[in-house]
Amino acid sequence: MSADHDGMCRDAVAGRLDPDNWFAAQLKPNALRIALRNLGRQGFAAFAPRMIAVRRQAGRVTRRAEPVFPGYVFVQFDPARPGWRSVNATQGITRLVTGDPRAPRPLPRGFMAAMMDRCNAAGLFVPEPALAVGDRVEMTDGPFTALVGRVVELDRDGRVRVMMEILGGETPVSTTDAHLRRVG
Repeated sequence: MSADHDGMCRDAVAGRLDPDNWFAAQLKPNALRIALRNLGRQGFAAFAPRMIAVRRQAGRVTRRAEPVFPGYVFVQFDPARPGWRSVNATQGITRLVTGDPRAPRPLPRGFMAAMMDRCNAAGLFVPEPALAVGDRVEMTDGPFTALVGRVVELDRDGRVRVMMEILGGETPVSTTDAHLRRVG
């Protein structure tokens, strides 16, 4: 299995690997690329999904790919076959996260299948469809958490203007789409 330079096993995302027998491994600090390279050299499939994070820096909005699970990588192997213990000795890996070090339990098949299905071929989580003017949304973070409103404006800097239903009236609130969830 070959991992690309961003640490994503394309075979896993493209569905060529079975979502069975995946395990979480804890990484050493800043060692994702090293761990992925070494796991690949040993013949292990590795999966490190990323997402686009939106950050505001010096008045500008920046977007960059960041790990969905910082400090962890998913590794596929058959625990019934010899050789899986070498994951613990892999450069960049602190330890395999297991309940029992003699017989590790894989992550639930549904969890891995759902995670792989949400990623594109580059290993990025595919976002839910973008918000549109007129969508009903719920605030998921901040002082207006759980309040419902209507999207009235979207701008190029990633800001969303929402008319929130507060105390029987509508109040304009400006936020990012990361703090909103579309409701039916």
